[in-house]
Amino acid sequence: MSVLPGDDALSELTMADLRARRADARRGAELAHLRARQGGPSDAGSLAALDGGVEALTDELIARYAADLGLVDSLLEPAYPANVSNAAARKDGR
Repeated sequence: MSVLPGDDALSELTMADLRARRADARRGAELAHLRARQGGPSDAGSLAALDGGVEALTDELIARYAADLGLVDSLLEPAYPANVSNAAARKDGR
């Protein structure tokens, strides 16, 4: 599955797959840019394609979060209540 700007296949990815692909694409693009800066082989077209892929994945994520604010809430909810660590600290006498 390609990851190009305007790629309709992006809408078929699950959120977990979309986030994973974006993370992988971003790492790949950053590595390619780093290699190019260090004098390695650099092809402006391929760097632009990598950046475009990251941008397309990012735009898809943003669109999904904007369409369903419940997804945003799920990111903001703590894994466990913030006062758990305070209560545990009080039990330990800290």
